[in-house]
Amino acid sequence: MPVFGAVAHDYLRASWRGVLWLRPGTKWPPPSGYTGHNGDWPSPADVQTWCEQHADGNIALRLDETVLGIDVDAYGDKPGGKTLAQLEEELGPLPPTVLSSSRTDGVSGIRLYRIPPSPSWPNQAGDGIELIHHGHRYVVCWPSIHPEGGIYRWVDQRTGEILNLPPHPDHLPNLPQPWYDYLQSRAGTVANKTHVDNDQITGWLEQLRPGAPCDKVDQAHRDTARRLQDGDAARHDIMVTGTAQLIGLGAWGHAGVNDALTDIRTIFLDVSTRPGDGQRTTDQAIAEWRRAVTGAIAMHHQERPTPAQACGCPLATFDPDIEEAFWTSRPHLEQIRQFARARRTSPWAVLGVALTRIVTFCPPSYVLPAIIGGRASINLFTGIVAKSGGGKGASEAAATDAIDLPQDIHTVGVGSGEGIAHQYVRYVPPNKKNDEPGGMEQHNDRVLFTASEVDTLANLHSRQGSTLLAELRKLYMGEELSFAYVDPTKRLKVAKHTYRAGLIVGIQPARAGTLLDDADGGTPQRFVWLPGTDTKMPDQPPEEPEPIRWAKPVPTMVGPSQVVIKVCDTARNTIDREHVKRNRGDGDALDGHALLTRLKWAAAFGILDGRLEVTDSDWELAGTLMQMSQHTRQQIVDEIAEKKRAANLARGIEYAEREVLKDESVAEAGTKRVARRLYAKLEAAGELPRAELRRAINSRDRGYFDAALERLQEAGQVVVNDDGKTTTIALAGRAA
Repeated sequence: MPVFGAVAHDYLRASWRGVLWLRPGTKWPPPSGYTGHNGDWPSPADVQTWCEQHADGNIALRLDETVLGIDVDAYGDKPGGKTLAQLEEELGPLPPTVLSSSRTDGVSGIRLYRIPPSPSWPNQAGDGIELIHHGHRYVVCWPSIHPEGGIYRWVDQRTGEILNLPPHPDHLPNLPQPWYDYLQSRAGTVANKTHVDNDQITGWLEQLRPGAPCDKVDQAHRDTARRLQDGDAARHDIMVTGTAQLIGLGAWGHAGVNDALTDIRTIFLDVSTRPGDGQRTTDQAIAEWRRAVTGAIAMHHQERPTPAQACGCPLATFDPDIEEAFWTSRPHLEQIRQFARARRTSPWAVLGVALTRIVTFCPPSYVLPAIIGGRASINLFTGIVAKSGGGKGASEAAATDAIDLPQDIHTVGVGSGEGIAHQYVRYVPPNKKNDEPGGMEQHNDRVLFTASEVDTLANLHSRQGSTLLAELRKLYMGEELSFAYVDPTKRLKVAKHTYRAGLIVGIQPARAGTLLDDADGGTPQRFVWLPGTDTKMPDQPPEEPEPIRWAKPVPTMVGPSQVVIKVCDTARNTIDREHVKRNRGDGDALDGHALLTRLKWAAAFGILDGRLEVTDSDWELAGTLMQMSQHTRQQIVDEIAEKKRAANLARGIEYAEREVLKDESVAEAGTKRVARRLYAKLEAAGELPRAELRRAINSRDRGYFDAALERLQEAGQVVVNDDGKTTTIALAGRAA
């Protein structure tokens, strides 16, 4: 099919200036000199020459300065659909427009919008979404053939109609102002850049945060590497975009950027110097790479990277060196790890349960100092993450034996929110015989709550009027537990800091939504999430060590009703600094929960060693525990997201199959309609030149011309004659 030759002038008539040809069935390369910020605009004569010389080529549009394309990749494992949903939630929905795509998932494709001219646009709106503008890339469009065999189509999102004519740029909707402002904030103009020399580049890269890549860097690295290795012809754009994204992440303190950049450089040099179209010499590829890195660093050179500041992302893989240093830092930790492995359980899970148990054994009078607001409870929540039957029970049993407590802890299953208070106080009816009035009495001050499966919490939380999660949040903080019932026998009240609580929950990854969905309330941030399985479990169990003979730490001075645990200056200063940043709008509101949780576990490490004090070492150990928690929780988030993605993919395939059937039905009707029209014209004229016969068909139906003509030929109703100069079509039996 002569794609370019058949429709190029239709695009010119629809006021598209940048009509370009591409090789048949490809997306690259465009004609030299007609793309990029400094590219020329093809003249009508250029387009006519291409029609004659490359009639069978694909067609592409370099966009005008007043049109922007938003290219969403939402197929396979590409994250564009998720990114689009997140941006629309934040910025408002994009208005329906025309979309160019060879796919039928309803999301993937290039959306076109009118924009005011701007000297600069970013090349990416987010993960999986690139921007097409007059200085960057072009739109491959109808009726081009995709390299995988599909046909590009224009889809009008307003009506769902598949267009058989090019859209007009003046009829496109405007890009909403919030989107314009957001994208402009990501754009880098020449004025923003700082000239940097080789020494400055080296110095800037050396300041990036070292270590294993966090999840954001890992995702950007893998996505760029995959696209380069997939053989996409636009490898230069992929490299530039990926490099800029990685350097931007480095500027914001994300870990592992240098290693990712080194790998992307190696891949780019390899794919760029292979024999074939677009082959570069090694020197050319290195020069391209250097320009990309220099340009990206020039944009961020004045934003000095801060390697000492954690980026807040969980690590893509937990650093084994950090893990080993954690377990070998203290004899008690080594002993707990050995005990766990002797019992074939997870050391992290056993540690979490053990610390929760010893803290629950401590009296409620042990509190943290009033660093921010009032004094805080040391109540702990632990989540053991594993599939059903995967480790919570074994971890609890091993932890119970690993640390020898002076006496048993009152342990109960989690019930309703109202039932929590009943574990501490109860109503005593009047004793008329002894003339004693009824009232409330506290019969317990320490309780360890457990739930073998998170489904227990989910079922309780799903009940109408459930207060469970709200009461658990109070329990964690040591706040007053009370309910204003009319019946005085149910009007239970547990005063603030008069009780101690621990909570241990078995969390199945696919069932964790109950906790994760309450992030706004702060519930998941109050837990540490620890793996219930041990990926490094040895083939043979080690010898079981003796249990730890633990004794409750006793305050040096007895007198006040509360014993305030001493906290090191490092922890105090960090908590205070982050609190000030949050109040000024510079920090994450959820960091307050994370730092309090870290402080509680730091206190637990001190209590394990028999101290009512948080040292610098305790604070560091708690930081490592929080990293493991964050890493484990992220694995759950990823697993849930993958299940949703698979479900969405299944729905997308079902939708695509319906669309294919719909398209086939539309195409069949169009082919029949055009065949009838062709037969009628030939019946009246007898014989016509092919070009004249094609012009007799309505422009919206010309896409069906070849199929209709082929069908008439197969049926023996028409004859095609070609004398080398002109192609004519005649009814069978009436040809000259």
